[in-house]
Amino acid sequence: MKRQNTGELTDMVKKPYARGLGIYRISEELLRRGIRASPEIVRRMLKKSGVKLRPPNSRNKVPTPLKQQAIAITGEYDADTALEYLEDHGYPVHIKTIRRWLREKRRTYRPLPPNIEEIVKQATQTYLQEKIGAYRLAQRLRQQGIDIKPRTLLSYIKRHTTIRTNKESLHLAAKHQTKPFSGDGDEMYYLMGFRAGDLHVKRASDYRILVSCTSSLPAFERLFQQLFAKYGNVENPPEIRVTKDGYFVCERRHRVYLERPSFDFLLAKGAIYITDEEFLSFLSGFIDAEGCINISTSGRKKAKYASAVIDFGNKDRQLLENVRQGLLNRGIHANIRETRTPLGEPYYRVYVKRKSDVLTLLRKLRLRHEDKQETRNLVLQVLEHELRWPEAEQLVEAVRQRKEQRRRQFWREILDELSSRRLQRDGSPGPSADVCDCCRGHGNLWHR
Repeated sequence: MKRQNTGELTDMVKKPYARGLGIYRISEELLRRGIRASPEIVRRMLKKSGVKLRPPNSRNKVPTPLKQQAIAITGEYDADTALEYLEDHGYPVHIKTIRRWLREKRRTYRPLPPNIEEIVKQATQTYLQEKIGAYRLAQRLRQQGIDIKPRTLLSYIKRHTTIRTNKESLHLAAKHQTKPFSGDGDEMYYLMGFRAGDLHVKRASDYRILVSCTSSLPAFERLFQQLFAKYGNVENPPEIRVTKDGYFVCERRHRVYLERPSFDFLLAKGAIYITDEEFLSFLSGFIDAEGCINISTSGRKKAKYASAVIDFGNKDRQLLENVRQGLLNRGIHANIRETRTPLGEPYYRVYVKRKSDVLTLLRKLRLRHEDKQETRNLVLQVLEHELRWPEAEQLVEAVRQRKEQRRRQFWREILDELSSRRLQRDGSPGPSADVCDCCRGHGNLWHR
């Protein structure tokens, strides 16, 4: 055994800890050098030398399904394979953690009497089906004249079922329950495109993710409700605000909690699409969220033909490069340009301008946004019948007026709702529809 003075040993502990090495790993490194120092000794040395210890690694809190799978892999192969499995799923743990799981699994229990065991089995089924705890189950059995301790009931549940953690119990007891994703591959890729365009997604807990966005258009609200209402409770609180570039907007903040891990595909922005169906589903969702279909006059002064352009933008240039390459691989020409937002931030847009490419893409897209469906049908009608701009202008203007009327009505509903809430709260009148009419004079409102 090597002997080291206190100063050298302290340096051998502090330096690797400063590089991010954990206490257990430092103890193992010292043992390889012939210096025996337990993790507790390493911790004391760090405290004594004035080092501020990092908080415990919360990544060891492995979800129950992954924990059970790791135990099964250890029994079939070895612990190293289980460690690789957990690390691939984002939960790197120490090998001692897996050994502790195995000890807990192999713990022996005293058998219950046959009549009590049958009662406990029935109570366990109630635990799984009705989502209630062991203490409430014990109280229910006590009312039926069966005196059994909650600890006995809980130990049986631990042996024969998956015991719920506190977070899982809170998740199951939530007022609004979530449902797992049950759609097909096309719907999954559509949602991934929709997320890349206009959704904010973040991990809310081990069991839920939060999806949110804002919009000032009624068609977007209906689409959000259509996509997510079957999986969770959709909230649409109204709000009014002035944007950073000085525009007044009325909008709704849409948000919904979705179940993990079936919706984990929304956490990553973008997608890897292989088939044409996957790509078109992704692009349909992306255009419904962040795309535009424009029709206007074009050509020489005497001809005045109507032309259409499909464009969609994002701050992530690499995402748009992938979409553009996907279009080029399928014979649709597209180019990408760098623009600027009203605040001067870099922004990128992809344009599809050729008549044949626009027609091909519009015929293949499976749009669900009502306003964009209406514009798509109008563009197909104008281009397929080769209408000149004087003939198409009335149709285009009628569609624009209908959209503007729906948007104004949507704004009035928001203002009326906020006014009634404020009146109920403190008796003072809130904003009125006149404010909205006044602010509409800006014309170039920044909205979706």
